[in-house]
Amino acid sequence: MKLLTIAMATGALLLALNTSAHAQSENTFGIGAQTMLTGPGGPGLVAGNVSGASFTYDAGVFHIDGIFGLSAGDTTRFGLGGNFWYVIHGGGIADLSVGGGIGVADDGDDDTDFHVNAGAKIRLFLVNNVALSTIVGLGFIFDDDEEANNDEDIIVGGQTVGIMGITYFF
Repeated sequence: MKLLTIAMATGALLLALNTSAHAQSENTFGIGAQTMLTGPGGPGLVAGNVSGASFTYDAGVFHIDGIFGLSAGDTTRFGLGGNFWYVIHGGGIADLSVGGGIGVADDGDDDTDFHVNAGAKIRLFLVNNVALSTIVGLGFIFDDDEEANNDEDIIVGGQTVGIMGITYFF
């Protein structure tokens, strides 16, 4: 709730200060950093997450985000996910979308987590090609939890959270 309040206050301030900014045009691509609702860390004891570099295609009426994260060291971990957002309202410098996505995360120990989320996304365009975004909704992680030596075990954790990201459009 606090994150949403901060995002709304920032949006109101930017609207008052910068009336020349507007949402970018259709059929554009963007790069940035985002995370799914269930990351980083996710609810409960689930360790895998889907966050990292994001690649966005914006068709105007909808946008698609792809997320890829990789960590290599003693153990290689990765996360891969995708979100689909349908724009239900747009203004001069912001839009509101509903949608969701799926993802997969591997923590490097043969433990694969499957992520599912649904919610609403607000994008605030600071200038016509840079957007801050926040996502609010419900996320679930299905974890095969092989460390417990029980391949039939599934953990479902749901929580209402907010995530922020940034995207630069070309």
